[in-house]
Order: sequence, then structure tokens, then C-alpha cells
Amino acid sequence: VDVVLMVVVLVAAAPVVITLVVLLQGVVLVFVVLAAALLIVAVLILAAPVVVVLAVVVLVAVTLATLVVMALVIVVLAVVVLVVLTLLDVLAVMVMVVVLVRVMIQIALVAVVAVVAEEVAIVTTVAPFVFVVAAVVVVVAVVVFVAVKVVT
Repeated sequence: VDVVLMVVVLVAAAPVVITLVVLLQGVVLVFVVLAAALLIVAVLILAAPVVVVLAVVVLVAVTLATLVVMALVIVVLAVVVLVVLTLLDVLAVMVMVVVLVRVMIQIALVAVVAVVAEEVAIVTTVAPFVFVVAAVVVVVAVVVFVAVKVVT
């Protein structure tokens, strides 16, 4: 009964973890859009350059926070995998069927970790482009700000 319950919990947890990662990406996207909107507003109303810098800081912080959270998810998953496999090894001494179940669970857990690792790779690949876009927007904002000050 314990083995069956453990298998059910692990199988149920995999989609939850994947869903959480996808939701995290959605939340990050919202923050990135908000930061970009803040940059646009700063340029449009020609606010102080501090607002532009603040928007870039928000953008950079959100990107870095995403990478940290993704890394933490992978670490937590790795710990869960180790704990589960250790427990299953103990149970395998008592019940030989657990060995087969252990292999199936191991495959499922590796698949989940692979999905999360892929998400981290995507975010890591996109991050430099976000920084470049932010830098370009800041330069344009400063040029427009200076141009308007010179004209007026």
C-alpha cells in the first residue's frame, strides 16, 4: 500500500512541477512587460533618467530572479529524487517488485528534471537579449531626453 501511494504521489507531482515552471514563466513575462512599459512611459513623459534606470534594474532583477528560482527548482527536484530513490532502495530489500517500480519512477523523475533544465536553458539563452534590448531602450531614452532639453 505504501509503495502504491508513493507511486501515485510521484506521478501526480510531475505535472504539478511542470505546471509551476510554466506559471513561473508567465509571472516573469508579466514583470518583463511591466518593466518595458515603465521604460516606454519614462521616454514618453520624459521623466527623470532615474525612472529609466529603475526600469532597467527591475528588468535585470526579474531575469536574474528567474534564473535563481529555476536553479532552486532543479536543486529541490534533485534532493527529492535522491530521497525517493533512497527510500525505494530500502523498500526494495523487502519487496522485489519495487525494483521495477523504482526504474519507472526514476525515468519519470529524470523526465521532469529534463523539462525544468530545458526551461532554464531557454531563460538563460533569452536573458542576454533582454539586457541588450533594455540597454538600447535606455540609450534611446537618454538621447531623446537630451535632445528635448537642448531644443527647449
